[in-house]
Amino acid sequence: MSNPKKIRNWTYTDLGRVVAEQDVNLVDYYVSPSKYVERASDVNDSAVFYVGPKGIGKSAILQMVRLTLPQESNRIINITPDNLAFSALANIEVTTPILNMIGKQKWFFKSIWDYLLTVEILRREYKNQTWLRQSVGKLYRSPFEKKAQKLLDTCLKDDGKPVNLMNTIIDLLDSVELSAETDSAKIAANIKADKKSEGNKNLELFSIINSVAKDTCDNIKHNYYIVIDDLDQNWRNDPVQNEFLSGLFQSLKNFSKPPRIKCLVSMREDIYKNIIIQDRDKFHDWVCNVKWDFSEIKEMVTLRVHKKTGLNRNMIWGGLFPENGFDFLFKHTQERPRELIRLTHLCLEGAKQSGRNQIEKEDMIKALKLFSEEKIEDLASEKHFLYPYLNLALKRFRGWPKEFSYKQFKSEYAEMINLEIVCKEGNAIKYSWAGGYDKDAKGLAVILLEVGFLLFKSDEKSRTAQYDIDNPQNLTENTWLAIHPVYCSGLNLKGD
Repeated sequence: MSNPKKIRNWTYTDLGRVVAEQDVNLVDYYVSPSKYVERASDVNDSAVFYVGPKGIGKSAILQMVRLTLPQESNRIINITPDNLAFSALANIEVTTPILNMIGKQKWFFKSIWDYLLTVEILRREYKNQTWLRQSVGKLYRSPFEKKAQKLLDTCLKDDGKPVNLMNTIIDLLDSVELSAETDSAKIAANIKADKKSEGNKNLELFSIINSVAKDTCDNIKHNYYIVIDDLDQNWRNDPVQNEFLSGLFQSLKNFSKPPRIKCLVSMREDIYKNIIIQDRDKFHDWVCNVKWDFSEIKEMVTLRVHKKTGLNRNMIWGGLFPENGFDFLFKHTQERPRELIRLTHLCLEGAKQSGRNQIEKEDMIKALKLFSEEKIEDLASEKHFLYPYLNLALKRFRGWPKEFSYKQFKSEYAEMINLEIVCKEGNAIKYSWAGGYDKDAKGLAVILLEVGFLLFKSDEKSRTAQYDIDNPQNLTENTWLAIHPVYCSGLNLKGD
């Protein structure tokens, strides 16, 4: 590993926003737009849901759509988790039958999505609200004129300004108590006495939303892109949240229709697998799995470094960085663009702080340690609702070999963790979920395999493999385990 080319001074601040949806310059260094961006921009392409692990570049695809579509001919509707009261759905006090009967009220969650999307389209189709009220009859012939007007009245305040979507959702949940009759498809409604008028108004909304939503696409003159991003924010695998997302799939049947409306949704892979989707096989054409190979990710990093430092592309690897520098960095990640961009940034920042114009191996090793420590905290944050203080449990591997037998894991780790929790030593009480596995070490190992911290080896000499959640490998007494390379440096592990 060497970098024989001498590099002149270069200026550097950052590699652009790691969070793609905040990067207004993304178009300057995005690569292979034909792979996903052109599909996302094409109203005739069936792909709606862009699915993949965290950091793979789903949000970057949506951001490129925002940045590259001509604004005068296409209208982009951005809907975020904050707009949707996504966190509120998990935290709201569940006092109504509608939220106590998850699975029986799928129509309700679909109706919420129908409502949100219809409102956002109508508001933009006619920006002048007064004119919209006067002309809404031209959008929908009888009986849709009255229905569309009623829908419009529900989404606007007296002053004509739009109602906050989060408040609307919470009001709907809080005002109307709904229960499904088991012997028919009819819906019985009980309105709280102190909110009778508001409840009646919301109940009437449900009777018109579906019919208006179905006809919206056929009664607009402009093109719209509905962009829904960051659905992993505040997601905790809660049944209410999952039903809410399931409703999204069903609702978009009404809206994702060429030539007027294109819907784009980024969704984390584990969320997609957890939600129950009716007739899931019918949505295969709607789902685009996002993945990049080694050469594509290298090109992403190369182009960013070129744009941000002013160095020629042929001076980056074997010049600014050692010849095989990217290979070294790549194998210590989970092969996701965001990770390589962040790790490269840490290398450049470290070299500048040390007063060097070229990145040496020691700079990469220091950057790798910082990056690895960050990834441990990131994993713990991502899984906090399932496994609180996971980072503390993972740090108990500090100083371990990078690979070890399942027998060693069982006798030294599972038993040690359980003993700590039983004895309430140190911070062990914070990760109490890991207790009791001294008699079921396999269960604890599966948790660490499923979250991606551990890799699977059928025996000592086998190659490591990702644990397959859908078709799980069998753990035996001959099984070996390996800590994923992305976490090794942060734990000071032993071995090659």
